[in-house]
Amino acid sequence: MQAHGSQGALTGLTTDPNDASRFASCSTDRTVRVWSAANRWPISSCTLSEEAGCVDWHPRADKLAVGLINGSVLVLASDSLEPLASIKRRDESVLEVKWAPDGAHLAA
Repeated sequence: MQAHGSQGALTGLTTDPNDASRFASCSTDRTVRVWSAANRWPISSCTLSEEAGCVDWHPRADKLAVGLINGSVLVLASDSLEPLASIKRRDESVLEVKWAPDGAHLAA
């Protein structure tokens, strides 16, 4: 398996809660990737406007939360990596994001 397939350092890793053969990663090269563990290759990827510090998969597996070093949190569709929401409430880096077990809340 590639080391995130990028020039940047791996900063986040999360598994699909409904499919153990998929996982997502983020990196300081501003990318988020969804991977196939079986094929050892990215299924999809996107480039963000800022470096990513962390990533977490929603319990229903339809969304990813990504914390950025500029203090923003993005919510991306897990299949297309299209942005669904963005919030910025701080200037410090977001180094941890976690969905509640029921998916109703997101902590950063």
